[in-house]
Order: sequence, then structure tokens, then C-alpha cells
Amino acid sequence: MQRGFEKDYHELLLSLIPRDLLSSVRLEGIIDALAHNERSTMIKEAYLSMEELCAKGVFIKKGFRKSGAGVFFDYEGAGDQTRFTLEMTKIEWGQLPSERMDDERKEIVPGVIAGIISSLSINSARSVGSKISSMLSLSPRIVANTKAFLILDTRLNILGTHSVTNIFEISFDNIKKNQLYKKVLKNKAVIFVSEPLGMKKSFFELSGDVKRLVLIPLIFSDREIGVLEIHFSSDVEISKNILFNLYLVGEGIIRLLKNNIQLEQMVSVDKLTCVNNRNYYETQVPLELERASRDKKFLGFLIMDIDHFKEFNDKYGHDTGDEVLKLVAQTVKRHLRKIDLFIRFGGEEFIAVLPGASKEAAMRTAERLRNVIENTEYKVEDGRELSITISIGGSIFPLDAKNQSELFRNADKSLLKAKRNGRNKVVFF
Repeated sequence: MQRGFEKDYHELLLSLIPRDLLSSVRLEGIIDALAHNERSTMIKEAYLSMEELCAKGVFIKKGFRKSGAGVFFDYEGAGDQTRFTLEMTKIEWGQLPSERMDDERKEIVPGVIAGIISSLSINSARSVGSKISSMLSLSPRIVANTKAFLILDTRLNILGTHSVTNIFEISFDNIKKNQLYKKVLKNKAVIFVSEPLGMKKSFFELSGDVKRLVLIPLIFSDREIGVLEIHFSSDVEISKNILFNLYLVGEGIIRLLKNNIQLEQMVSVDKLTCVNNRNYYETQVPLELERASRDKKFLGFLIMDIDHFKEFNDKYGHDTGDEVLKLVAQTVKRHLRKIDLFIRFGGEEFIAVLPGASKEAAMRTAERLRNVIENTEYKVEDGRELSITISIGGSIFPLDAKNQSELFRNADKSLLKAKRNGRNKVVFF
């Protein structure tokens, strides 16, 4: 889709559609779509609004056409030269609510849409893994004698300690080491595999009657999150309709995972500093330790504390104290790697987790952070410059600790030593 697509739809909903002629339900829908500025919602509301206006005789639907991966609805104003064309992908078109479906739309398996909608219910008490498993079970309803499987980046932590036979969580690095899945994600396109050698590269055990595989990449917001894998046990021709329905399952999984990630972010991000919070620490640090142990790699662990923070609050007020917290948090975050975890643990205390960092590498990182904070200028409203420094204590897994509690305790001991030595220091266990 061309650049500026969402902007065009935003302009359409905001000013081009005569909103005074719409029902209150449609008007509320448009207001909600503009507030969220989400592509799928804007497309749906634009389509429903134009259908309503056509029913009232304000517009005439002049045409419906498909070209490549795109679908186009052409509208013309009744009695004037106004023209609109709504453009969307076939996947988005398949998700539009409409009673008037052409022959191709009628062939969509009804249970696919219903299953996806029920699985996407955020209020459901079922686990995300269970919801995804139910969505995968839609596959044989689309094509008989098929089974669907899912490969997910382990960083999503969907399964936790549970095990689901048709969902496989693995580190993204290992996913990309597999040439079969690497090709799917790199090309961002469906691939078909029928030769035995290619099928042997699957992460899943193939039964003897499997004839071919269809692999669909799962990507949202340019983030590669996994691969949907369908096993076909017959030589049935994979038509556009079959592929379209499998796409719908993939899109439903993406939406479910996206909702889950957004919900996790809501409860895992500190509102003041916009870095991760203690809830995130409790869920992610055990995973990083498990990964470091499995891969036999080091894990750096830093606890940092803003020196004399209470004085900022007492002398300049809590608003200034909050600004100091935000300044330190965002400055530290900018000077860490993307793979590093950074958490506001509580009050003026922060934790950085450095996957793969040896003691020497972690010490260099800690010293760089200490130095950049010391040299970052911050002025209060009256123009006075604040002197901000941090003290850092560090420990390394597995050199200094064998588990999470030891890692924290030893880094905390080092932090206390840094404070006793005059603050603005880095001390490792």
C-alpha cells in the first residue's frame, strides 16, 4: 500500500465524508476511528459510512474491482462530481462486515471469521496459548486433512511454563538459523514446500502422509514474530480462497498477539519514566537467566541509584524530582543496547540487565553510564544547574551468582559499597 495511506483515510473520515448525514452509530464509529488512528478501524468505518450514504442515495457505488493484492470500491456523488475510491488489501476486505458478498467472498469458511472473533476476546479467561491453539484448529475446517502449527519468538513468552503440541517457542536467532523459516521471514511472503528435503527442515514432526507444507510469515509493525505452518496430507489444489482463509487465521493470530503485547506494555511500563517497571522485571529476568544458562553465556546485572535524590525533592520540589528521574531513565536507556533490559525497580533505583556481557564488558557499560549522567546538564526553572550523579553496583551470572536472588543481592552489596566510597562510583562484586 502506498505511503500516506492512513493519512488519506484520516482526511476522508475527518472532512470529506458528510458526517451530518450519518446515523449516530456511524458518527460514533468515525470519532472512535479518528481517536485511535488505526488502519483497520478507519477502513471499516469509511466503508460502512459510504455504504450507509449509498443506501440514503447520497452516493452511488460505481464499481468494485480487484487488482493484485488490492481491492477497490469506487463511489460517486449523486448529482455532483464528487468521487471516492476506498483502497484496501484482500485480507482487510475479507474482514469487512457486509451482507452483500460476491461469489469469491461466499466461499470463505464461515467458521474462520467466527472463530477468530471469539478467540480475540480480551475478556476471555482462557490463556493466550489456548486461544491460539483454538485458532489453529480452524485449519481442517478450511481444508480437510490439514494441521496447523505455529513457531513463535520465545521473547513473546506466550506459553510460559505450559506446553502446547502445535505451538513451538524458540529464540529468534535459532528461527533465523533454519533456512526454511529464514526464507519465509526474509521474503515476507508465503512459500510452498513439497520436496522431502525441504519438509525435513520443519521444527515439527511430520506424519508419513504429509504431502506438502505452506508457510505464512507473521509480521506486524515490521516486527517478525513467527511463522504459521500448515501440513497438507493430500494433493488438494491450494486455491486463492484456501490461501485467503489461511491468511485470515494468520491475521487473527497477529491481532491476538498484538493485543497481548499491548496489554503487557500497559502493566509493564512505568508511567513516569516510560521505561519498564518491576512487573516486567519479575517476568523477564527469569527468562534471561534461563536463556543465559541454556546458551552458556554471561549475563551482566547492574543496580544503579541516583545520588542524594531526596535532596532534589526537598530543595526543589517533587516536580523537579520527577524530571530528574525521567532525565536519568531516558539518558541511560539511550546508551544501552536494544537487547538490554532496563527497569525502574522502585523510587530512584534502576536495574539494567545485559545479556551476553562479560565482567569486563559490563564494567565498561556501567562506567559509560555513570560518566554520561555526570556530564548531562539539567537546569531548573530559575536557571540553576543541577549536579546529577549515579552510583552503580554490578554482578555477573554465573561468575558471581547461581540464581536470580544471588545476582540481585550481590549487585546490591556492590551498590552499597559504591555509596560508602563517596558515591558517583562503579563497584562490582
